[in-house]
Amino acid sequence: MSKPNFIVIGAARCATTSLHKYLQNHPDIFLSDPKEINYFSKDRFYTKGEKWYLAHFDEAKTKAIGEASTSYTSAPNIENAPLRIKTDLGSDIKFIYIVRDPIERMLSHYTHYIMRGQKIESLDRIIEDKTHSIVVQGKYAYQLSLYLAHFDKENFKVITVEQLKKEPVNTMESLYHFLEIAPNATFDNEVHNNNTEFKEMTHFGKALMQFYNHHFEHLAPPSIVKRTLEKLARLGGDTFQKPKLTEEQIIELRQFYKDDMIKFKEDWGIDLYSRWNVNK
Repeated sequence: MSKPNFIVIGAARCATTSLHKYLQNHPDIFLSDPKEINYFSKDRFYTKGEKWYLAHFDEAKTKAIGEASTSYTSAPNIENAPLRIKTDLGSDIKFIYIVRDPIERMLSHYTHYIMRGQKIESLDRIIEDKTHSIVVQGKYAYQLSLYLAHFDKENFKVITVEQLKKEPVNTMESLYHFLEIAPNATFDNEVHNNNTEFKEMTHFGKALMQFYNHHFEHLAPPSIVKRTLEKLARLGGDTFQKPKLTEEQIIELRQFYKDDMIKFKEDWGIDLYSRWNVNK
């Protein structure tokens, strides 16, 4: 029975759908369907056991085998994912982590909640409190520190959304090298999941997706079914604008993320602090 030897662990709302598609195009990479199994982060899946998890990789015949669950870097809500991964998959597994401006990431995550019809506090309240998962998931150094307690730094490849967009071929070549597979001459850098219009789900749509998530989230073909249902759930829904922050909120969030971003640069050599790109 095949086991994954790499995982895309996030960050959420950081082009992981595009990254998943690009990786999937390589003939020597097998990725699970659904993209996000969430096995190590959600007890309702973890209790199904290893056999259930590994069944997602039954058809894998490639050198690189992986999945992409962004919930694996959603501490403090979920802190036991790194230990579970090490216990079940061993200490040699590799991790890919893609990041972007944490404030833009948080705004995208908030919009995602609204689009999916999930309950969430007001944005003002979330920024004031700063303990909600969509805020803390942008503390990238903190999220990875939980993994470094169990894995060597060499197990990780960290990239930025900016790199993936501006230099997709070079960025993907670096990932292929990290995964120890040959370059992919047929790489397709089509953009995926690039929403320009935001629609909230109707009451019917919310009920439909809640029913799907509870009963059918991991039944084949999951990704196709889910995308179709999400489109159906938004039919007739209200269009809304991506939220914008006040200047005071931007300053407040920059201060909140500052220490973590400095630590992130020290640990991973990636400078996000000088690239603020908010409200554009």
